[in-house]
Amino acid sequence: MEDPISVCGYREYTGRESLRSISWKQSAVRNKLIVKEFDPIGKQSVTVVLDTAYHGEYELHIKRQEYEFRAARTICEYLEDRNIEYTFITNAIINEGISSFHSSGGRGNVYNRILYGLGFAKNGETCSTDILLAEVCSGAFREHTLVFITNRREESLMADLAHVKSSYGTEIVTVFAEDYVNEETEAERKRAEEAAKSEAMQSKTMVNQDRKEWEALAHEAKRMEVM
Repeated sequence: MEDPISVCGYREYTGRESLRSISWKQSAVRNKLIVKEFDPIGKQSVTVVLDTAYHGEYELHIKRQEYEFRAARTICEYLEDRNIEYTFITNAIINEGISSFHSSGGRGNVYNRILYGLGFAKNGETCSTDILLAEVCSGAFREHTLVFITNRREESLMADLAHVKSSYGTEIVTVFAEDYVNEETEAERKRAEEAAKSEAMQSKTMVNQDRKEWEALAHEAKRMEVM
């Protein structure tokens, strides 16, 4: 079973893979359908961090935040189905302040609470990324593997995550919501191109039919004149 957390490479689409595993960016570059290959999680103790701090244009931020929620649900579902113990911590507006949940897997009550919280979370954040990271590194949430979901790609954040990794020996997997937005945008562009081509073909067919009808009418008119 493929792990939706860490991409380790790409290969050609065979028709057996889920459409969600298609990399539209790589497919556009190679001019054929390409899917992602994933690495399994090697360590069984995980902290999933969802950072919803505002970044960039407002409309894009809202879309990216929805992709953050989607990524969080996918990752938690993966861990639950494999009974991997994990902590989910976020600055999304679920409760006042930082929200945290600890699950032993198996899709129990904690998992349902996570889904409920993400489903009713408001747009925005309860604290900055710095405060969220400080809470993660406080000790209570320090684990072997850290999955950090964010819509930010600034050098300052990358430096902070690198510091966490070097200080605590934490394995960090960073999931950028922007990558999901870009892939969907590319997919939408391809769908629009296909729709435009289809419309052009239909228009051309209609023009040809009209031309043939006019030619038939002209021929019939000439025939009537001869008679």
